[in-house]
Amino acid sequence: MNQIKRYSWSLFSDYQTCSKKVYFAKIWGILPEPRDYFEHGSKIHEEVDKYHKGQKYNPQLIKRYTQVIPQDYYIETEQWIDAIIHNPEDKNDKIETPFCGKLDGQGKDFIADLKTMNGSISQRTADEMGQITLYLYMEWINTGEIKKFRILNHRKDRNSKGELFPLQIIDTTRTIEDFAKLWKELKIMDNSIKKNIFYKEPSYECAHCQYKRLCKAEK
Repeated sequence: MNQIKRYSWSLFSDYQTCSKKVYFAKIWGILPEPRDYFEHGSKIHEEVDKYHKGQKYNPQLIKRYTQVIPQDYYIETEQWIDAIIHNPEDKNDKIETPFCGKLDGQGKDFIADLKTMNGSISQRTADEMGQITLYLYMEWINTGEIKKFRILNHRKDRNSKGELFPLQIIDTTRTIEDFAKLWKELKIMDNSIKKNIFYKEPSYECAHCQYKRLCKAEK
């Protein structure tokens, strides 16, 4: 059996959906097979990173991106961040297991994430995305500053004429109140994991879960 040494947004998201996913992946060490749509997104991320580092890249694959975003757009690219999350109202009340995440880019007053999605992202969706809240939360803990978060959506779908959509850029930010709300949810997860509490949460997603056979076989 393994111990969870680091938390991430994907782990937290899986725990909220069905904590058995976390149990199989992190405690048993059985990682799911990558999905095909992840491969496309990974390739776009890879080429964008090469572009910003001045390395040889595929200009056709990220043409829409390079038409809008200059090469020196970021101070840093592909940057890992980590933080010991604490209660916004009490620094001594903390989660000892560190959280980590990967930033696609960091500018002077913003951090950015490159998405590859079918469809656009609304302002409301951007304002409510929990992953963004966590990343800005970690940045606030590390720097004392609540930065702006920029989403760069490199859409995979096409319009009625079969043309690719232009790069979508949308900004959002968060407040201390947003961090406090997320803190409560993170604390519940941490306490449950420390007590080795993992439970099944049946839903429509079970039909597509990569752990469904293991879940059914487990007594």
